[in-house]
Amino acid sequence: MYEEEFNDIDLREIFQIIRKYLALIIIITIVFAAAGAVVSIYLIQPVYESSTTLIVREDKDAEEKISISDVNLSKSLVYTYAEMVKSHTVLDNTAKTLKIDKLDDKSITVSPVKDTQIIKVAVQNTDPVLARDIADALVEEFTLEIQRITKTNNVAVVDYARLPLAPVKPDIIMNTAIAGILGAMVILLILFLKEYFDSTAKTEKDIENLLGLSIIGAVPNFNHGSKTAYGNFLIKDNPSSPTAEAYRKITTNIEFSNVDNVIKTIMITSAKQDEGKTTTICNLAMVMTELKKNILLIDLDLRKPTVHKQFKLSNKTGLTDLLMKKDDYKAYLQNIYPGLDVLTTGMIPANPAEIINSRALKELIKEVSADYDYILLDVPPVMLVSDPIIISTFSNAVILAIEHGKTEKELAKKAVNSLKQVDANIIGAVFNNIPVSKQNNYYYYKSYC
Repeated sequence: MYEEEFNDIDLREIFQIIRKYLALIIIITIVFAAAGAVVSIYLIQPVYESSTTLIVREDKDAEEKISISDVNLSKSLVYTYAEMVKSHTVLDNTAKTLKIDKLDDKSITVSPVKDTQIIKVAVQNTDPVLARDIADALVEEFTLEIQRITKTNNVAVVDYARLPLAPVKPDIIMNTAIAGILGAMVILLILFLKEYFDSTAKTEKDIENLLGLSIIGAVPNFNHGSKTAYGNFLIKDNPSSPTAEAYRKITTNIEFSNVDNVIKTIMITSAKQDEGKTTTICNLAMVMTELKKNILLIDLDLRKPTVHKQFKLSNKTGLTDLLMKKDDYKAYLQNIYPGLDVLTTGMIPANPAEIINSRALKELIKEVSADYDYILLDVPPVMLVSDPIIISTFSNAVILAIEHGKTEKELAKKAVNSLKQVDANIIGAVFNNIPVSKQNNYYYYKSYC
């Protein structure tokens, strides 16, 4: 049984996601912030605020002394008077005085100043002059209303309203900051959801935990987004590259696997098409020749052969012709490199499964094993046809090619289960096409080379 997959994203993975998409996050944040600034400057109408202050006092003559109880009484009246400022009577009288239709009480703020006899009245309006006039008229009408109700003159204006020079709304800096933060939150949420629901293999942990396979090699792609660095024969074209070294490491791990168990026939497959199995096997074949090994690469993908295309070889005759004519196999080999021979598929048969399951193929594998150190078999994907399951029964070892960001984890798990059901000796997985930047472990190696 394999461990069940968990989609939890730990703290380290969160930082990896942020680092991976940092440029995009910055761009989206700037775009949102710029949009917030544009909206604040050009689309939102500015609002101005003008304020005045009142004092509530005892209505006594100048000669009379004001006691502590008088002050406390005035303080208690402050909150009552504050409510009266926004009464319908005061608002309606103010509107009549200014000859405007109606006053919106939501644009008026009345605030008693704590532990004082002061009331602050603030008025907001899109017209700065009107904001000032409303504030002054409002306190005048309020004073008259107090005199009418209480028959006293215990309210006085401390500060009259002034003409506001700058708007209080919108707060361009605040809106820009909020829009930028919102943009960052939106893009982070999208990215986290994308990663959370991504069903493809992205890390070695995905392969090891879910599939129960060890990674015998991780092949980086320094030109991420282009198949150039990953798809060509790095061993020949750029033998000192980190990608070439990655294939050498795979070869070394295969050699170590050969210590206790004899491994001569190696099958390389994948869960589905275009996951790097043929690229992997072709580069491995060339690397193995550096160890002074004699290698035979056989293309057993009788449905969609590609080995001959990788090496630019003729495929007019090959394996199928050999098995039908029962000729000497050496007559069908194509030597492309010292120590490396290739047997292409030849004519694509109408019944590939019969050839794969034939005794003639098994006898051929047994025959060539006497002449070569390693027999490498390129076979179809496991989840498409039954061919690789059959071939795995007469192969000493199986390697599963998994491509970063492309191989679906559940599909790879099903492929492994299918191979395990016939007791295939899966010695590990090759993790292909890993994107590389300065931030991850491969950068050190690239710089070192």
